Amino acid sequence: MTLLAHGCNPAAFLLAYPQLSEYLTRDRRAVEKKQAFWAGVNAVKLAMVAMAAWGLVTGVAMVQAGLTAWQAVGMNVLVYAGAAQLAALPLLAAGVPIWIVLLTTVVINLRFLIFSANLMPYFAAWPRWQRFVLGGVNTDLGCAVFLARMLERPASAEDGTGKYFYLGTAVTIWVTWQISSTLGIVLASQLPRDGVLEFAATLALIPITLPFLQGRAGWGCGLLAVTLALALHALPLKLGLLIAVSAGAMLAYWLGPSAWLPTQTERKST
Repeated sequence: MTLLAHGCNPAAFLLAYPQLSEYLTRDRRAVEKKQAFWAGVNAVKLAMVAMAAWGLVTGVAMVQAGLTAWQAVGMNVLVYAGAAQLAALPLLAAGVPIWIVLLTTVVINLRFLIFSANLMPYFAAWPRWQRFVLGGVNTDLGCAVFLARMLERPASAEDGTGKYFYLGTAVTIWVTWQISSTLGIVLASQLPRDGVLEFAATLALIPITLPFLQGRAGWGCGLLAVTLALALHALPLKLGLLIAVSAGAMLAYWLGPSAWLPTQTERKST
């Protein structure tokens, strides 16, 4: 605006340059943040079919376990943890003491302590209330995709755009989950109760995890976790799942970051 008011006066240009530079920098940063957000959306969009299947099953399970439609919607919004919800529902239906239900869900969600510890360095500078909100929308898929992005483009962690990439993944997953689970709540009375849907949703989640099993380290940690989860599935309170996830994470930590980097042969082939 200053340039327009003073025409092409060089002196006016010099006076306006700091303002112009600040404006262009601010505008460029806004564009970069928007691009990072949509990159996050695109990074998880193909997995949303599986996520929608899982949400649909969870919505059906909540109603078939005896919750009213409004109770199911409230649980879905406030809890937002599919595995914990599916584990808690049969316990609630069976009249199990509430402390056992709470303990079960806590044990299942302990994996998010590991996820949060990995995310913390990237969000430590954000205000506490913002970190609280981001923690509330954290998911297995969102965390995995974000950390993979940070390894691929470490500069995005330094310039701050990586945080908006995370927001893009989180918003996409949250919206997909809420819509699909609400649809399951609405259609619960018309869908079967024989467990076929739950098995189909579990199979649908496999494509989500496969892209992250890269190299010997990835496949080794994944196979260890799967083997233990199958071998220990009969343990109470879903402890087998916790042990499997913890063992896979500890193996990844023991192998160290260098194990996840591409080898010289892999780099030449790409």
